[in-house]
Amino acid sequence: MLKTREIVELRTAGGNGDEVVPAYVVHPNAPGVKIFGHAGLSVVQEYDVQPSRTPREPFIPMRLRLPHGVWKEPSGAYVFFSRDRCPLWRVDGQGGAEMLEPWQHIQSEGESMLWDDSNPPWRNPSLQKKLEKTLMDKGLVSMPALAGALDIFFRHNCEDVREAVRHLVPADADNVAADLAA
Repeated sequence: MLKTREIVELRTAGGNGDEVVPAYVVHPNAPGVKIFGHAGLSVVQEYDVQPSRTPREPFIPMRLRLPHGVWKEPSGAYVFFSRDRCPLWRVDGQGGAEMLEPWQHIQSEGESMLWDDSNPPWRNPSLQKKLEKTLMDKGLVSMPALAGALDIFFRHNCEDVREAVRHLVPADADNVAADLAA
């Protein structure tokens, strides 16, 4: 019997038979099994997941911690954002960096993508390493605030990351992105 928050191994269609894809059980009988892994939230059949054969360290899925693109702000700073278009980090023109709340509104003058959906970092280890190195080179070594959305999936029945982020917005928050405001 699967349990909420349990780390399971996911069988993926067309994948390498030796490949083990970890995911968290969000809801064990959704119908099906609702899981959250590197690619995000999905519902799979129970036969597609099995409890991990060996103990696994808890992990933060790549979708919540690696950048998907960069926005350029009018000040010249740039903001790394997630696959779900939530801000992660701001780096100013002098190299100073700050963690951003995932619900913050960012005024952007343009964006560039770091990868596309046909080649995400959870399927491309060299891209994953490149993104992690980019963050490390800028001193961005802690988990972004967006990682807190993972716990929200366990406590609320969210259908996507942005819905989970809505639960993170404090009642007295300023500068909230329009689609996340209460």
